[in-house]
Amino acid sequence: MKLSLERINEKIVWDNFVESSKQGVVFNRSSILEIYSNNIDYWMVLKKQIPVLGIAILKRDKKVIHNFPFSYYQGPMFSNEINNLNSFKKFEWTSKILNFLFKTLSKEYRSFSMS
Repeated sequence: MKLSLERINEKIVWDNFVESSKQGVVFNRSSILEIYSNNIDYWMVLKKQIPVLGIAILKRDKKVIHNFPFSYYQGPMFSNEINNLNSFKKFEWTSKILNFLFKTLSKEYRSFSMS
């Protein structure tokens, strides 16, 4: 299955994904993330043009911000399509998606973190 990575420019698309994901919390909403930085790259991994993962990369002075305060979750957020799979399939797909994400984002950034 072919995956692709897309930068998301519409904040409403990002916020809707955050709200629908089981990993999404209020601290991942664009209005909260913008408290920490006005330079944010919103990314989504797509499977058949459908978002399956979202992650935000915050930058300040051209450097990625690591471990910003008051954010309980800075990691990837999966779509319900992935979250609702049975355990084996969920592990299989999260592994594929994360491997793709790490390989692709490592070409864009010298470093980034997720917690």
